[in-house]
Amino acid sequence: MKSAHLMLQFFTLQNANDIFTNLRSDLNQFNIFATYEQYKLPANVLQNHLVTSNNPQTSLGGLRDISLKLFVKKVPVLLLSNVQSKNDALTIPLLFPRMIKQELPILVYGCNSIQKDLLQTKVNLTFKKIPDQILSHKETRLYLETRSTRQRSFKELCIPLTQILGLPKAIQNFLKLVIGNQEFKPIPEIILNLILLSDFQSRYAALLFSFEHALLQSKQPVSVLLSSYLLIINDLPFPVFKSFILKTIQEYLHQLPKTSKILNELKNTHNHNDLLILFIQAIWRTPEDERDIDQKEKLLVWQILSSGIILHRSQKDCDYWQEALFMDQIESGTPPYQEFLAHLVKYAQEKTLSEELSTDELLQNHLQKSLHYYTSFFQPYIADDVNANVDQLLIQQHFLSLLFSSKTTDNSKKLPLNMDSIQNRELHYPPNVLVRTYAHTVKHIIQNKVKNFIGEGLGKQPELYQDKYFPLLYDSVIASSGFPLSQNTFALWLRNFRILHNLESKGYVPTTDVDEKYFMSLETLTANKDFFPRDYKSSDFFDEFDSIKQEKDNLFNKLTILAKRNSLNPTFALFASLLKKSEATLWTALATKKLPPNSLQKLWFQLVKKAAIHSKLCNLTNADYIVLKLPKSFKNLLYLGNSIKLKIEKQPIQIYFIASNTNTTSKLDSLSVTYLRFLYAFLKKAEYAGIAQFIKILDKILPILYPYFYFLSLQTIDLLLYNLYEQNAILQRPKIKELKNKIPDSKKLFIGNMASIKVNTLLQANYIRIPSKEIPSISIGSFVQSARNYYSVITELETIYNNTNFLLNFVNFSTPEPFKRDNAWQKLVNNLNVFASILNKSVDSMQQSEIQALHEAATSSHELIVKLKPTNNPQANVLGFLLFLWQKKFPNKTRKFDIYSDFLMAGETGRENNLLIQLRDIQTLFSNLSEKQCIIILPEIHKRFHFDYVIEIGRLLSTYKTNCLFYLNTSNFTNDQLLEVSAYFHPHSFFQADDLKT
Repeated sequence: MKSAHLMLQFFTLQNANDIFTNLRSDLNQFNIFATYEQYKLPANVLQNHLVTSNNPQTSLGGLRDISLKLFVKKVPVLLLSNVQSKNDALTIPLLFPRMIKQELPILVYGCNSIQKDLLQTKVNLTFKKIPDQILSHKETRLYLETRSTRQRSFKELCIPLTQILGLPKAIQNFLKLVIGNQEFKPIPEIILNLILLSDFQSRYAALLFSFEHALLQSKQPVSVLLSSYLLIINDLPFPVFKSFILKTIQEYLHQLPKTSKILNELKNTHNHNDLLILFIQAIWRTPEDERDIDQKEKLLVWQILSSGIILHRSQKDCDYWQEALFMDQIESGTPPYQEFLAHLVKYAQEKTLSEELSTDELLQNHLQKSLHYYTSFFQPYIADDVNANVDQLLIQQHFLSLLFSSKTTDNSKKLPLNMDSIQNRELHYPPNVLVRTYAHTVKHIIQNKVKNFIGEGLGKQPELYQDKYFPLLYDSVIASSGFPLSQNTFALWLRNFRILHNLESKGYVPTTDVDEKYFMSLETLTANKDFFPRDYKSSDFFDEFDSIKQEKDNLFNKLTILAKRNSLNPTFALFASLLKKSEATLWTALATKKLPPNSLQKLWFQLVKKAAIHSKLCNLTNADYIVLKLPKSFKNLLYLGNSIKLKIEKQPIQIYFIASNTNTTSKLDSLSVTYLRFLYAFLKKAEYAGIAQFIKILDKILPILYPYFYFLSLQTIDLLLYNLYEQNAILQRPKIKELKNKIPDSKKLFIGNMASIKVNTLLQANYIRIPSKEIPSISIGSFVQSARNYYSVITELETIYNNTNFLLNFVNFSTPEPFKRDNAWQKLVNNLNVFASILNKSVDSMQQSEIQALHEAATSSHELIVKLKPTNNPQANVLGFLLFLWQKKFPNKTRKFDIYSDFLMAGETGRENNLLIQLRDIQTLFSNLSEKQCIIILPEIHKRFHFDYVIEIGRLLSTYKTNCLFYLNTSNFTNDQLLEVSAYFHPHSFFQADDLKT
């Protein structure tokens, strides 16, 4: 193996060379040449509330610089020496999550056992128990108890803790006694945890001080504050953090008269981004009809946020320190050092082997990670003249309709699939590449389905369904679609992406008796693990598929024979009918939609109704819907219908069925048990024998169908990737050097610094002689800001659109008929109709004329309403009468009555408003995109944000479909960066600036 080079990064209080000498010698034995860079971390960073500028841990910008060096420069390791446990900044753990995820080792050198314990011990925030790690280490406990006996120092460490809100009342009272020099009972559980919390608070004090300054001074853009904030908080469990914030705000609500309206919206937030934006609004923006917020209230809002950060980080950081390797000295014989060295050797060797990325690797990565974008753009199909077998028909009928939602009428976007490879038993891509592609695609489909479920109908209020919520979600998202995902894996996936928490309370019960061989594991779904062995070949794939297919065919042949022998049996007739249509997707709810008339589905409906009537279900519930659990052995009944609407004694009721993970009724709710008793009784009757047979047949079919369809789905993915690649190849993209003569200058758009390339090789005009303002270019920062505006404005306009329709209905319904002829009333209604009509369009399709129309309608509405006084006499002023009714009926929704203010220019409302400016900026952006034939992106990769900017641009351009060709300058990109951007940009669009010659 050729010699490998490894760059190490030290964060140290002493000269890194002392640590590096032995390490370099050991690495040389493995033919690895190592070098290092170091950050020196000065002590005592917070003195008299002044933050020293030479410590990268005390500013978020400094931490972002460290992060960039660690991950952009391929730095694989973080080494610390003489780490302090108190009084000094120690915010390095903010970088640990990403390091741990990438399996990069963390070495902590020079800590004694007490310092190690203090870093790894989690504060008990109930203050009722001494942490186990302290109890089991006498030396550390003695150290803490000694500190607690020093009255003056103990008082000094307690003073900052009084600024932490949300501590138990008993602890708050205890702190007051200590600080007031009053007598207090020295309870060890309280004292030791307070010392641990104080030490932790001192590590983050300087960083939070700098963030507080940036937040309260309003000198940084929201985007910068967001990126900084996410570095502090992104790994914290959002639901728990949000719950703490809401509880603390409620406690201090009486002290927040001016910001309470904004903070009240926190309960509707779904991620850390939204939460911080509301905090920024509470601190920066003036609430409606009130003067500027005073400094005291701003500081309280910040105190709530910072308290949540301190308390929750005190629980999270300790877990990261547990992942680090601690050692007193670097000696080859010690086990921790040997483990650390093995990590470094493996990383260096793998890095060297993958030093060069081929175009094929990048292309595979592009197709596998971007297929889900194509699902809304292309419409693949099997041509009618193809002599299709059963497998091919299933691909057409099930997989293409499941994976692809596009129904385009544009012939250029229709993608005929060449079926030769399936007929010739060939795969174009390695099986594990297909698994990862399928996983990426399925993941995005599931994410959208979960998002829709949670945001609509049943899913909006999980508390109403309690322990039935998870089974309903699983049935709606997974079972009905036929994805090979067990309940166990689905639950892990929801937790992994922090979509739902406390799943057990929502009805998830882990099962151990499920054969998950052909189900997708979490590692497979997140593309972190190969599904097949590394040496698995296409021939192995088809051999295994043949075996599964033969087993499926044998079983179906038996069913067909039974159907002929028992022609009057509705169960066998059902399967025979479905088999004849090649509709063997019986493990999904899709099949039940195609059941023949008078089938078992109708019989099941009758059975549900009879059991409901006899159990007097309507009398047992006051709701217009009910969720009932079935034992696990009856789960196959759900394929006949899991949601049935009945009318019993003139009372409509919707019944949702879900399957339990157990066969014992003792774990079912009383309502389900009552209903189930009658269901059992009816199932024993001869007229319902077909349903019992249906359950037994599916029990035999499903274990075969799961692997059969999984293998078939991978063949479908192989077809899609190959055909999409062929189509991209046919495009005959001009090479970067051919742009000068093939595309007019007016059809080119440069994003980034044009000075970074030899631009005259791309422009027909002489760049030096013509004024720079005539060159079609935009800075990369401006483009990204427009992209961010696009996403934020979409949400804001949707809210305004809903409010407009709500207001229109109110105005029409509440105005007495004679007064609808009033000119002012008609003018207001016309303006609202303008809003509703234009806001119903997609943001990227809005024209400047329409944005101007919004402004003019807003100005007109403003003139009508701004000087309006409420009156209960419509004859005096019909609009004043409406305002009077609105304030009476909706006292907390005054803001919704003046929706027009969002479309006024700054100054017309007496306050700054950016929405109109953002809309015009977005319209200019998409107008530019629609008019151009090619876009050349020129990031300056040495600038810390530019790589992130490229990803943001790629994400926007991959969702906004355009006919533009894209070219990306990848000079100085690392292999990891190339792989990441290839998920959004076609690898054929990459070019190196050095390749351009004058």
